[in-house]
Amino acid sequence: MKDSTLRNWLWFFGILSLSLLIFAVFAPLIIPKSNPEWLPSLNYQAGNEIGITLNGLMSPFIGISAALLTFIAFLVQYQANKKIQEQFKIQEVDQLFFEMLKLHKENVNEFNIDGYDHIVTKQSGDKYSLQKIQRQTSQRKVFVTMVTELEAIIEIAQLMLQPKTDKDKERLFQVAYEIFFFGIESENVQKWNFYRFQQFKLKLKNIRKKHSDSYSKENKFNINGRYIPLYIKYKPFSGHENRLGHYYRHLYSTVDYIVSREKDNIISKDKAKHYLKLLRAQLSNDEQLFLYYNYRIGFGENWDKRSKKRKNKFLTEYKMIHNIPVKRVKFIERPEDHFKDYIETKNSYLFEQYNPERKPEKLDNL
Repeated sequence: MKDSTLRNWLWFFGILSLSLLIFAVFAPLIIPKSNPEWLPSLNYQAGNEIGITLNGLMSPFIGISAALLTFIAFLVQYQANKKIQEQFKIQEVDQLFFEMLKLHKENVNEFNIDGYDHIVTKQSGDKYSLQKIQRQTSQRKVFVTMVTELEAIIEIAQLMLQPKTDKDKERLFQVAYEIFFFGIESENVQKWNFYRFQQFKLKLKNIRKKHSDSYSKENKFNINGRYIPLYIKYKPFSGHENRLGHYYRHLYSTVDYIVSREKDNIISKDKAKHYLKLLRAQLSNDEQLFLYYNYRIGFGENWDKRSKKRKNKFLTEYKMIHNIPVKRVKFIERPEDHFKDYIETKNSYLFEQYNPERKPEKLDNL
């Protein structure tokens, strides 16, 4: 029951109770004087008859008024208990959300990829030696390098597999993401029937070996006359399933939990958006960029409209990629185009860096 409705009912019953009490006080004076035919003639000279008369005339109205006041007290207590329960539920949501937020930050802080770097030292004459040193890519820097690695795989795939149709392009993105996610040696990478698919995998293995043997000194690779940069400090195409699988499951669960509490009317929509805005504030621009890649070409279709089973709107209505650097999205469908219907319907830019006048960049082989 809404507070305004409750107040209206309390006023109604309160006025009714007060009216009955007032009427009960004046009932002995009003009712006998009117002396209706259905009342017997009373002799007020007898004291006991006066008491019986007063009791008989006032008791029903006092009883009804007392019952109404009792009901009002019960109703007020019921609403107070209900608000206390709602407050407990909100506190529970608040505590669990911030615990999940803490776990998310810990997940990012635990990101660590053991890798390598090199030192070039001069020897006698014009000779130089290459020395390997240990290098770690940690925390949010991991997302910067992962974006570089995934985009390199996509670009190499485009140059070697040369998709012709839109369907082939979508399949190419899936190929690239599988290799990035599981690793080139994983059995989870499907045996795609692309022409030259085996040559493509072999090329990635050769690039991987050169990059590793040179301790990242070799960081540009010639593919059909074009040099593809691969500025990362670990062995490429080894897979990120162990870190990304856990990361995205927890992130999705956090968003889904808040939205479900809003759907259950435990928290308001504004409150839900406030929670998720706090969560989004913990995501770097590269994290949001990679979240879009994971949704658009990876395994995160349940985040928004691509879902076939659910109709979530985590990326649109709840703006989980509001700060995505849209100009850095390469090769695949731009987010402002992918969510064009939502943007036009809601009359919203949706993305912080969205410029509706920006023209599409020319992308090779697309």
